Amino acid sequence: MHSADTRGCEVGHMRLASQGVEPVPTAWHGDAAACVAALGAVQAQDLGAAVTAVALRTGLTTAAVTAELDAGRFLRMHTLRGTWQFVAPADVRVHLALVAERLRAQSAGRHRQLGLDAPTLLRAERVLAAHLSAAPEGQATREDLAHALAAGGIDAAGQRLAHLLVHAELAGVMTSGRRVGKDTTFMSLDARVSQGKAAPSPMSRIDALVHLARQYFTTRGPASEADFAWWAGLTRADARAALAALEGESTLTVTVSGGRRLHGPKSPPSTVADPAALLLPAFDEFLIAYQNRSDILDPAHLRRINAGGGMLDPIVVHGGRVVGTWRRAARSASSARPVRVSVTFFDTPTPALEAALHPAAEVYARTIGHAVELTVDPG
Repeated sequence: MHSADTRGCEVGHMRLASQGVEPVPTAWHGDAAACVAALGAVQAQDLGAAVTAVALRTGLTTAAVTAELDAGRFLRMHTLRGTWQFVAPADVRVHLALVAERLRAQSAGRHRQLGLDAPTLLRAERVLAAHLSAAPEGQATREDLAHALAAGGIDAAGQRLAHLLVHAELAGVMTSGRRVGKDTTFMSLDARVSQGKAAPSPMSRIDALVHLARQYFTTRGPASEADFAWWAGLTRADARAALAALEGESTLTVTVSGGRRLHGPKSPPSTVADPAALLLPAFDEFLIAYQNRSDILDPAHLRRINAGGGMLDPIVVHGGRVVGTWRRAARSASSARPVRVSVTFFDTPTPALEAALHPAAEVYARTIGHAVELTVDPG
């Protein structure tokens, strides 16, 4: 590792550039699957927001990103932190090997409350695997799987269904499939990952930790050990072991301003002339990938984007920092009218900031393939 002092550097700009959000060359431009593989994982709790996040990082439209997802070039399933993630097929089992056991242990109490004991969970895995192997085109909707579980003598009512499906994902039984109309589907993980490709060689635990840490720090830096542990849902001991194993890496740089943080070798200049504004979607990695967000968000405004319930609103970014939120008005898919986007700033915006919003709206319009009508709410 190289060492440097980042005093005076714009951490926000460095992170945006690392993630490929600001206009710097990336190896994954025009390729959603390559983007997901490079980032390691992309929060996908909100499917539309996650598709937009990848589109903004690749220059693709949301329709093109969705087509890659439907084709299985990357997957959506529960992995890191036990939440939905976009993940590369080659990385799925790496993630599961690192986090599945811990996530199952965290769910044990809730499973007992729901009456989901070990024999029931194992029987559900077998029922779901058998149903998917016999399903038309190897895929089934959530409703199909609920019926299959019921037919197999397993009560899947209420919250039991969600827990049974997540458990099956963590067990490596199934993953996301192609959409059928507006319905998402599930497929066998083995069938979806193979698709004519040889399975990757299994990794040792330390190699898997290093692999994940390398992905994280080269695409999220500058970031800390605590940030990595949070993002991956690992213990601090695991994160510490990964960083210790990375000590000899020439591709990572250590920064010392504001504590020990790591980032990749292609850091942008510390200042960016005439910074553009950005409209980033809900749960964007620019925000959610860090335990400590004070470098990019004034803590006084935290509740403006996270009012509780685990939600993170879409954000406006300017000068490398979060300066407001935005929302998109609901509209009919068949409507020819522009999409209405309303921005609310935390503080009174400068003329330069208001002017920077218009290019951001144009980028968003190209991304979603539809005209955008921009308004600024009084807040």
